[in-house]
Amino acid sequence: MRRTLWSMGLLAGLMAACQPRPECYGRYQALPHEGWAVGDTLRFCVTAAEAEGTCRLDLCLRTYPLFSKTGVMLMVRTRQHKVNDDPSNTADSLPVTRRVAFPLSDSPNRPGGRGVALLQYRRPFLQLAMTDGDTLFVDVWPDLAPGDTLEGLSDVGVMLSR
Repeated sequence: MRRTLWSMGLLAGLMAACQPRPECYGRYQALPHEGWAVGDTLRFCVTAAEAEGTCRLDLCLRTYPLFSKTGVMLMVRTRQHKVNDDPSNTADSLPVTRRVAFPLSDSPNRPGGRGVALLQYRRPFLQLAMTDGDTLFVDVWPDLAPGDTLEGLSDVGVMLSR
């Protein structure tokens, strides 16, 4: 009986591990410990080999648990280099620069992220179509006054999912 239960548990675990993940690309970049300044632009480059098809681009943040702000403002610029002009070149896949409000919690005492040592947040940003040979460039920088720094963030990332 024990052997059967153990075998069923192992089989269920293996089946769960083999499920396809909807993420086709995900990268994080660490931020400086002294803070993220206006001129510190993070750059991500995604090739179609990693994310071919219709994808959703999400912005991701990791903060330390004692981060006192309830949200941050980011500037995000996406550029898509298409190898060939095809009819799927819609307005959503053209260059986009946006100011993005990234909510983190309702109050400083109740963070809304997932995790223990670092809190992770994910926010949908853009739908786009990637075809063979395309490259997507994503630039992210903090929306701050000159001379200010944003402290308490650990990493910033982008995630593409189908």
